[in-house]
Amino acid sequence: MHKKSFSPFNFKIESHNNKVRIVILKDDLEIACRTEQKRIVSNFLNSSGERIFKGRLQLLSNQNEILVFVKNELVYEISKEAFAKMLANS
Repeated sequence: MHKKSFSPFNFKIESHNNKVRIVILKDDLEIACRTEQKRIVSNFLNSSGERIFKGRLQLLSNQNEILVFVKNELVYEISKEAFAKMLANS
């Protein structure tokens, strides 16, 4: 499982009202989040070169990884495999 955090950032996916909530933390404080339907995030996961979300929090899918941006700054990288496991467990 590949994960690369750009210290002090962290990333999690949690279940929220039949949707998923993607959360970015800095020093254990939530700094950005987005709630979305699980199927939309799953469809994004299967794409390449696609972005999801507009605004403060954005995710970019490339061939093998998901890149997480907050305010256009790369704060986290996670393999698609690890992201898929987190999504399945939410």
